Amino acid sequence: MFWKNRKPREPSYITDKVLIQNIARNVIDISSFDIEYKNIYEIRELQEIFEYIDINTAVSTLVRGVTSRELIFTSENGKEENKKLIEEGQKRINNIKGKMNFIKELAKTPFLKITVHEIIYNDNFEIERMEFIPRELIRYDKEKKKFYIETNATENIYLDNPMKWHVAVYNESITRPYGETILKSILKTYEEIKYIKGKMNGIIEKYGGTIVLFGYDPNLEDDLVEKTGLELKRMMDSNTVGIPSESGIKDNIVLLRLADLNIEIHTLLMEKLEKKIYQNLLGSTLTVTDGSNGKGTHALGTVHQEEKEKIEDEIALFVREELDKLIDIDGLIHGYDPNQYYIEINRQKDRGKELEIKNLEQDEVNKKADLIVKLSQAGYEVEDSELQEVFGYKTLKKKEQQQINNSFFEFSKKNTEDSNQKTLEYLERLRKRIISGISEKVTEQIQKIKTPDDIKNLDTGTKEHENALVLSELWGHYLTIKDREKVKEYKKKSEFAFYSEIDLQDIFNMTFNEAVNWLLDREPLMYDQIQKVIERYRTNYFWIKRSTDIEVTKILYAELLKNLELGQTFEDFKKNLDIESLGLGSDGYYLKQVFDQTMINAQAVGQWEQLQEGIQYGYIYGLYDAVVDGRETALCRMLDGKIYRLDSPFWEIYYPPNHFKCRSRVIALSEEDMQTYGYSAENIIPENKPQKGFNNNIGSNYITGIKRYVNQKEKEAEILYKKVSNYEG
Repeated sequence: MFWKNRKPREPSYITDKVLIQNIARNVIDISSFDIEYKNIYEIRELQEIFEYIDINTAVSTLVRGVTSRELIFTSENGKEENKKLIEEGQKRINNIKGKMNFIKELAKTPFLKITVHEIIYNDNFEIERMEFIPRELIRYDKEKKKFYIETNATENIYLDNPMKWHVAVYNESITRPYGETILKSILKTYEEIKYIKGKMNGIIEKYGGTIVLFGYDPNLEDDLVEKTGLELKRMMDSNTVGIPSESGIKDNIVLLRLADLNIEIHTLLMEKLEKKIYQNLLGSTLTVTDGSNGKGTHALGTVHQEEKEKIEDEIALFVREELDKLIDIDGLIHGYDPNQYYIEINRQKDRGKELEIKNLEQDEVNKKADLIVKLSQAGYEVEDSELQEVFGYKTLKKKEQQQINNSFFEFSKKNTEDSNQKTLEYLERLRKRIISGISEKVTEQIQKIKTPDDIKNLDTGTKEHENALVLSELWGHYLTIKDREKVKEYKKKSEFAFYSEIDLQDIFNMTFNEAVNWLLDREPLMYDQIQKVIERYRTNYFWIKRSTDIEVTKILYAELLKNLELGQTFEDFKKNLDIESLGLGSDGYYLKQVFDQTMINAQAVGQWEQLQEGIQYGYIYGLYDAVVDGRETALCRMLDGKIYRLDSPFWEIYYPPNHFKCRSRVIALSEEDMQTYGYSAENIIPENKPQKGFNNNIGSNYITGIKRYVNQKEKEAEILYKKVSNYEG
């Protein structure tokens, strides 16, 4: 045996990226695993798959594309005498309570096979609302060939009365009475991801944070390799893994940090699997970045959008066919032939294209109008006849300019300023705790480093920081929901519409569970968001942490390089290192900056997702609301009060944050709000650009952006490392 019954020399940690990738392939057996998956999944299983973060994100994109469309009651023949009946039918459709949730659940049916709603009628025997029945309660009786609701009562409730129950089944047939799911295209991919995660969890449970690896000659007999492993386990007091020496292990025994292995497994496999999910669900040509990172083209982005819209249209067609069942009921009650009528489910973007052309024409008129204003300011007069020709009106008559009442804007601004002030107070207290913990952790690790290689392996992550990011994003959801509520309340009685003390509690000073419960008590509708946000950070926190790890590594390598250039040694660098001056102390400027920005980013992501949720409720505009107190940037001051549709490309560039410590946020407005307060939406996108690094909507590509950032910074850190190595050599 190669260590002759004595404990081997102190093993070193593996830092070579290629070697870690080779080990990852061996440990997970990436090249050879073949996952079996079922052809038929129960509703409960599909629900679990549906909730997986990458699947849910892709599906939610498609569902939002359907729920944001307009429902229009219309006729097949379009005769003039049908107009009154159409108007009345449209009114009844509009009066159905919760119809957007009804459409949302119908749009999920192609993924979850079945959706059931109870039809509730009012006193006039018109449809009042559609009551959703949880899918896990739905069963299929093969003998009676009927769906039923499983209850605690002696008899189950059969869903065989179409006047009482709306039952939607995707691709129902004689051989598939319970339908099928679009998710079947990614079921194997999902099972592969589960397999990888299961493998990693098993490794964590068996080996802890560090794996002991030993190299062996692949020509040795299996029993000899096993005997070697057992002897090493006894000596090292830890489970061990044998790796063929051809993998690149030069020493007999080495250590591997699980965090490094985890990152390489994500790079090698998980990202590819996640990308496959997006491609299968959103269209075969779709990529995660869709050409927006500068490496693609606008034409490619258009192709991606067209692919996604094709899938949306298929789902919308299914929803429209299900809405025909409501027309059948309405026709029976109100005495008309339902076969002559249907409900269109129009893509709002179709009208948007028409508006785009009109907007271009209007831009030309606006340019001429600007020229007329400049001529007027220069002392020239423009005849009414010439104005009529420019603007295309037969007559032009001056009227007294009405002053828009800005009281709503002042109310909105006060709420933004109040919530910003409270949030900053809460985060200031939280920052002192978390930065102190990170600084202490970094200090301990720096004291233990023995070679420049060890600097690569610094770990700045803490559980409290991860939980704080979850709460910050949920806080963004919460404030956006509260903003919508306050806008409604303001229209009734403005003095009751401002934030109260109970609205703005310090959730960051509660335990994690207390904070989540407080948010649920205040806004029960946040339940779905809470589950998704927690899953997102539990899955991706190591990427956020990794971005800070690499920055700290760069700071230390830069400082070490400075020392070496002055003729000092690595030991001199360690001895003279002042982490406070490098911004890594308990009140360090760098750690403060990182903390502030990650919290702002997380909150902005939550606000954006909630703004997208609000579109289905009619909140289709966004008002840019900056805190104007003399400390704002010129860009935020210019954008303050601007209103754009939430589907405008403006928000892909200017959705806040637009610079470090940006305090701006977006208030959702409906068409009714716009008319009530005399506002109009902007069409022209400004030329001023956000601060470098802030020119993409963080809400729509948060984790993807961080991964790109990590990859870029790793290359920069490697360059510094090579310079240091040259001096050391």
